[in-house]
Amino acid sequence: MSYFIKTVFHLILFGLIANSCEMKTPSQQLNELKKSMNNQVKADNLKIEKFERLIDSLYFISDSLYFPTIYAIDSIIKYDQLVDKFVLSDFNTLKGDIHYEHNNFRQAIVEYSKLGGLYRKVPPRRLIYRAASYIKLNKVDSAYLDLRNSLDNKTNLWYLANFFETNSNKDSAIYYYKQLYTYDSTAYNVCNKRIIELSKQKPKYYSELHFINN
Repeated sequence: MSYFIKTVFHLILFGLIANSCEMKTPSQQLNELKKSMNNQVKADNLKIEKFERLIDSLYFISDSLYFPTIYAIDSIIKYDQLVDKFVLSDFNTLKGDIHYEHNNFRQAIVEYSKLGGLYRKVPPRRLIYRAASYIKLNKVDSAYLDLRNSLDNKTNLWYLANFFETNSNKDSAIYYYKQLYTYDSTAYNVCNKRIIELSKQKPKYYSELHFINN
């Protein structure tokens, strides 16, 4: 073997050895993948936490700064490039809640009705609050329709029972309270209190929806 051939052979051999040393085992590759995924999860969780803190802050300041808070949210939606369809949906719900708390029920309905690219139909939580807004505006049929459509989540039977109370229809209210605690036994106490009240000769009816865990 000539000197040139030997030199080439040695270079190839050294290259193969070097590459084999740099190659990671499947176990090492898996560990690196897990580490990368964990880092991404941590980053995503941090973003969620920051967004939740922002939402909480906006809720808080809206108590005393109604319209400035709405303007601030609109500005974020318009100019922040990080606002995707999921964040936009949360902002629309937030604006609906703020309008509702300030008795601007018509505008609350507008916000709760927005779908954008996230929802194909209004989700149950929004339906409940939109129904509450309709009740405030004496739009009984619209409120009833929203509450019926919210029953994908059976715990929302509570609000349907509330609705019948607002119309002094105690028989229907009692019926749906019973339906709820039959479905969810943990709701028995709160439902039974309403049933006891409605069973009185002159019950004190709810005049609006009473929100629970929403």
